[in-house]
Amino acid sequence: MPKGDRPNRFKIIPKEDVEKEIALGKEIKPSVFHPIKDMTGEKFADGNVTVLGRYREKSKDAGVQWICKCNLCGNYFYTTGRGLRKGRVKSCGCLVSKKCAERNQTFGLSSTELGRRIYRIHFDIIRKCYNPNRDEYKYFGAKGIYIDPEWYTPNDPNNTGFVNFYNWMIKNGYTLDNRLLVTRIDKKGPYAPWNCTLEPNVVQLKETMELNAHNAQFESDEDRAYFDEKREEYIDKNGFIHLVNTINERGSN
Repeated sequence: MPKGDRPNRFKIIPKEDVEKEIALGKEIKPSVFHPIKDMTGEKFADGNVTVLGRYREKSKDAGVQWICKCNLCGNYFYTTGRGLRKGRVKSCGCLVSKKCAERNQTFGLSSTELGRRIYRIHFDIIRKCYNPNRDEYKYFGAKGIYIDPEWYTPNDPNNTGFVNFYNWMIKNGYTLDNRLLVTRIDKKGPYAPWNCTLEPNVVQLKETMELNAHNAQFESDEDRAYFDEKREEYIDKNGFIHLVNTINERGSN
């Protein structure tokens, strides 16, 4: 999914509050030592976004935020001036949703729950292998685990890699009911059709204290297991999945 304007979907301002928010922004006195250029009236993203005034609060990194109108759908939202100037903000977020819908429609998956779930699985594998900001990256991408080109084609507008992955999942028996897990046969090998299989999800969600009991025996953080709540997996430093019973047995020793 593209990085541009994704976070702004969660910063929508109700239409009835826009004038009040603009008025509150005008009450902020400019700093003598750090003058701020007034961006009111400026347009960005080829005219998709118009700045209406300054927002009353700064961002988490102390950046100035601005109240904007999305000219694509009419929503009002606030975002940072840096995001606008660098072109990261292209709409209130509706443009990303539209592009995702169009992409899924190309595959004939936009109206199927099964297609959406397989898409999330595929996207999760990509993040584990290529996003260093993900906690599980150190067990996968950092160890050289990659995705075979047959399943990952980032520069292909038709996203052929996902289509191949989807067909492989269906061919190997994945359904909404069984929720099988994609498991690598060779744990040091890539995510590829010739190195993966589907196995039952035998790992169940457990309380954090069970993982702490397992990790208590290790002095180094590198030897500890990581618990992925979303996928309900205990993963050690080598990328191996630990069963619940194994965790409990080690934690009690």
